[in-house]
Amino acid sequence: MSFPRILSGLLMALMVGSLTPVAAQTGPVSVTLSEPDATYDEPFSALSGLRELSDGTVLVGDRIDQFIQHINLANGTAKAVSKQGAGPGEYDTPMGLYALPNDSTLVFDMGNNRFLVITPEGRPGDTFMPTLETGGGPGARFLSPPQGVDAAGGIYFAGRPMRMGPSGMPESIDSAAIIRYDRASRTVDTLGLAKAPAMNIQASGDQNRRELRIRPAPMPTQDDWGVTDDGRVGIARIGGRKVEWLSRDGRRTPGPAFAYQPIKVSKADYRAWQERMGSSMGREVTNGRSRLVRIPPPEIDESEWPEYKPPFPAGAVQVAPDGELWLLRSRPGDDPTPVYDVFDGAGKLIRHVMLPEDTRLVGFGRDSVYLVRIDDDDLQWLERYRRPQ
Repeated sequence: MSFPRILSGLLMALMVGSLTPVAAQTGPVSVTLSEPDATYDEPFSALSGLRELSDGTVLVGDRIDQFIQHINLANGTAKAVSKQGAGPGEYDTPMGLYALPNDSTLVFDMGNNRFLVITPEGRPGDTFMPTLETGGGPGARFLSPPQGVDAAGGIYFAGRPMRMGPSGMPESIDSAAIIRYDRASRTVDTLGLAKAPAMNIQASGDQNRRELRIRPAPMPTQDDWGVTDDGRVGIARIGGRKVEWLSRDGRRTPGPAFAYQPIKVSKADYRAWQERMGSSMGREVTNGRSRLVRIPPPEIDESEWPEYKPPFPAGAVQVAPDGELWLLRSRPGDDPTPVYDVFDGAGKLIRHVMLPEDTRLVGFGRDSVYLVRIDDDDLQWLERYRRPQ
């Protein structure tokens, strides 16, 4: 992937229709998403990417069931896109779907460690993987989904939050690069820096057989960011609690600080974190060969946990097609209601959006917000809502 809770009772009392603004107030408008305008009747195990096409249909990926489907929410039909595999035009584990120009779609295939392009006709196209030198060693290859894609086809990555230390072992660093890869020229630009999460690095074995376990600290204080169609980067800065925009030429537009009421970490937060980590996937590397594996949740000593949650969790930022930045705010571990703060292109807070209980934001359309509702069996159900303007 955080909030003021005072307005929740007022918001729920005023819900009418699918969007309910709180009228006659100054400052940011508060809105509740209440009723979807479309739903899909088949569940997902772990919806990992969604991209709306110009005709209103959507491409979706599921990383556990390992498929990509083309879904028409108007009539409830779905069609498979290519198939699972490692051959040309195939994919293994779709971990993100991104809008390219003219209804083409970029898929990050973590299982095959490459990208797949889906054509406007819904057929598999080229596969590729950029080889980049960005501080991770010569020819460093990215093993995590990009942060976003712009309308020119630029792909944006967060640099690794580590470097090789004097002993030859990786060590955590404070800031990671914001990197843009240009597909046409195959060049790399570093646009700026973002505060990186502290990493817990454990090594065992000897020089003949060494095992590394690397994971972020629980509830890390880190920046998060996303990308607009025109290539601007919106950064939620943990330091100063503000949203800052970087233009394509490097100019900075910092917004004002936003309010934050500290939330103490609780046992419910620990349980929620364990559940989330239990569904994580990563790569196991042995003698230079790697494979995708499910990562068991680690046992974390109580001393590693912070006393208070950060203002927003990791993965909190998503950018809508109109350039608004949506920031998921931290909330108590037993609170099932997500709330997003929405910022404009100047970094100003303009809206609070409360989602329904037990839902997760998975993507945007031209005028829509797509959520998954998570039921008691952890199945995920796709829903579409009208996006507040």
